Amino acid sequence: MSLALCFNCGNVKFGALCECDKCGIASTGDMDLDILFSDWHFSEDVLSKFGNVIVQIQQNTNDKNLAFWTFLKFISNEYPKILSIDVDERLVNEVEQILAELQIERFEIA
Repeated sequence: MSLALCFNCGNVKFGALCECDKCGIASTGDMDLDILFSDWHFSEDVLSKFGNVIVQIQQNTNDKNLAFWTFLKFISNEYPKILSIDVDERLVNEVEQILAELQIERFEIA
């Protein structure tokens, strides 16, 4: 089976590059990123937890682009071995504000 995280809605979908059955959005356009957040690297449980983080972030902003970068920054801050990013300077203050307000708990990704 091939499962992956939908960065648009947080759903665990079939296929890293396939459309999400919940929101209809497919890939981020970055194949490496899409495959990184798939069952090639993480269990379905961990992908689901990542999805919950996306949902929490989206409850704090209606801006999908801002939510996307906030999620990636959360991963970069909490799990730097997975991904390390620098957020565009035009978004960095908003991203940091959302992360500070939400105080998303870190979880084990075994």
